[in-house]
Amino acid sequence: MKYTRLGIFSEKEHVSRGYATLLYDLSAQIDSNLIDQNENTFKTYDLIIIDFTTKKNRYLVDILINHYYQHAKIVVVSPYNLNEINTLLKSSECVDLFLTKPFDINRLTLFIQNHSRLIDRKMMLEAKNSILAEVVDLNPSRIAVFTSSGILFYANSHYLEANKIDISQIDILHFNTITKCKIGFEVLTYELKNSTSFMIQREEEKRWYESYFYRLSQDYIVHNCEDITLRKKYEIQLEQSAIFFEQSSEALMISNKNGSILSVNAAFCRITGYSKEEAIGETPKLLNSGMHDAAFYHSMWNSLIYNGRWQGEIWNKRKNGEIYPEWLSISKATSPKYNEEFYISVFTDISSIKETDRKLYFYANHDPLTGLANRVQFESQLKKTIDSAKRRNDKLGILFIDLDKFKEVNDTYGHTIGDMMLKSVTKRLSDSIRSDDFISRLGGDEFVIIASNINEYEGILALASKLSEAIREPIVIDGKVFFMTLSIGIAIYPEHGENSEDLIKHADAAMYEVKENGRNGYMLYHSSFSEKLTHKVETQNELKIALDEDQFELFYQPIIDLYTNKVMGAEALVRWHHPIKGLLYPASFISFIENSELIYEFGMLICKKAFRDLATFNARIKCDEPFSLSINIATKQFFEDNFVTKLSTLAEDFSVDPHQIELEILETQVMKNPEVAQIKFHDLHDLGFELALDDFGTGYSSLSYLKNFTIDKLKVDQSFVRDLLIDENDRAIVQTIITMSKIFNMRVQAEGVESSEHEAILKSMGCELAQGYLYSKPIPLEAFVDWCENYRVTNE
Repeated sequence: MKYTRLGIFSEKEHVSRGYATLLYDLSAQIDSNLIDQNENTFKTYDLIIIDFTTKKNRYLVDILINHYYQHAKIVVVSPYNLNEINTLLKSSECVDLFLTKPFDINRLTLFIQNHSRLIDRKMMLEAKNSILAEVVDLNPSRIAVFTSSGILFYANSHYLEANKIDISQIDILHFNTITKCKIGFEVLTYELKNSTSFMIQREEEKRWYESYFYRLSQDYIVHNCEDITLRKKYEIQLEQSAIFFEQSSEALMISNKNGSILSVNAAFCRITGYSKEEAIGETPKLLNSGMHDAAFYHSMWNSLIYNGRWQGEIWNKRKNGEIYPEWLSISKATSPKYNEEFYISVFTDISSIKETDRKLYFYANHDPLTGLANRVQFESQLKKTIDSAKRRNDKLGILFIDLDKFKEVNDTYGHTIGDMMLKSVTKRLSDSIRSDDFISRLGGDEFVIIASNINEYEGILALASKLSEAIREPIVIDGKVFFMTLSIGIAIYPEHGENSEDLIKHADAAMYEVKENGRNGYMLYHSSFSEKLTHKVETQNELKIALDEDQFELFYQPIIDLYTNKVMGAEALVRWHHPIKGLLYPASFISFIENSELIYEFGMLICKKAFRDLATFNARIKCDEPFSLSINIATKQFFEDNFVTKLSTLAEDFSVDPHQIELEILETQVMKNPEVAQIKFHDLHDLGFELALDDFGTGYSSLSYLKNFTIDKLKVDQSFVRDLLIDENDRAIVQTIITMSKIFNMRVQAEGVESSEHEAILKSMGCELAQGYLYSKPIPLEAFVDWCENYRVTNE
């Protein structure tokens, strides 16, 4: 009777000893005087024993029975029999047990015991249910129960809070209006038809949730939603680690403290050739190449034991027996769960890196096209050779070699032919030198040879002659035959320099002197060569400054129509206002510009100045026809890839009409690459520029090309005009040029007209235009404008 609450009601003042012995856990005893019809006086009992003795208290007994019968077992003990009780009591049908005195005490005891057991069980279940309800409610998971139709039947506090549900809404809301799961109730019930449970995961506001559904019989569905963010993060980390382990481009191997391989990845298999099945269970000795001694491995294990890591380069062996280099890192790790040591090895096959290093070393010291030593290796070798010559008191020679007219081959036939040409020349040079000579390509078409053990000048001169003869033999490339020559400058140690810098500089100066004297030869260094080279370098440096400070000015020489005697235009001729030497003519500096990269900047500067001055001519010089301005274009500038585009853009910037601009190109330079020239002539002519071949007659004068060129004018070189009056050959050449111009519908202009006799004979030959000192020397812009005005007034 642990939980049973017992009430005994008696008409007597004291309960009998028999009752006291039997009912040891009495809950209450009330006197008949305390019983009235006020329900507040009643206590709550589970079992009521009423001692009904006199008829006068029957109404009180009815009150007790009516009050307790719904929630307590009622036992009536009375001297009356059952029939009398039914007559006396209106509520006798609510009595659970009726005992007539004297009653069977065992029967009453058994009834009380049975009922107490039921009460105890009920109370125990209620206590457990209360605890279980509290456990469910306080569970961190969100738990809810839905009916088979989807109506919310129960939800713990976390579920209510997460879904913002009021407890009053239970038994009203449907699953589809509550849950944040991306699944409808119909789909859920369908899934649970085929399985006892169903699980989905979802992400919400950067947190992960797992919903687990299962049935309670057929009437209810339980929804358990759990925050699995930490677990998911751990799973993702594990998944990423697994992916990294398997997909890593570096080989990974895990072994235990005994050295047995526990796991390897795909890169391990790819590099070593062993499958996972073949490697797992073996030891790293499987890869031993035999190239390292015991001391190497002893040092490795000492580092692992005392430092917990080792890394370095090691040579291992693949399954096929191939030995390869790898960069290996080994780290010791301890499992926190089992306190067990592991070794994690990470290695990369560095065969390609080794090969790359070899190539990098090669290309750092060799020319990639020819395979010869480059400038870096050459300078290192030269210093070593000089040191050796000093110790032995020997001589050595430096041959600085330039391949003549190679740029013309490159520009005409392209870089592919040019590269093949350089390879062919390299082979011939290499085959011609002695075994202990050293050859290098410095870049472009420049080669240099170190000739050791030179006792007499004749020996190195003989070598230079042999090299020249080797190159003179025809070179055939792609069916084309080339005849090439060399310009070779020679410097001797110690006569021409005691260090590498002086020897290279002086050999280069000697080579430059050969170039100046017509190429195709060799020459020993002389101190005067350095003076020329120094002058060249100094002049080019001064020209760079002159460009930056705009020290150049255009002078203009008039062009006269021989038949109308009117000014038709002018030729722009550059002058340099040198800060020390004063006004310099092109003959003293133009070659230094044209043979350097300065020509591109210089050429565009001249065009800008001429375009700007054209506006002055148009405004102040009165002409019957538009004033024509002639500009000399250097060969490099003309053959520049974007020359046409740059010139067209410049004309637009200065609002210049291209028809007023005449571009003068040297015939001798154009004919070196007539195919490219023809395309550029066509493009320029389409833009409206006038085109003239300058110094015509001094070059090739190929009629086959001339007929295809879109040329507007031929300019007769002044060398033919100067002796026109006394030299019949010059007169015949000039007449031929004039006749050709008529045939090709071109105008013709004579340069160097210095006398009226020149003017008269040229006019008689049919020459249209002339320029020269007869009319005016080249003069500055303002002076030229004034001259034009005076000339017009004088000749009207």
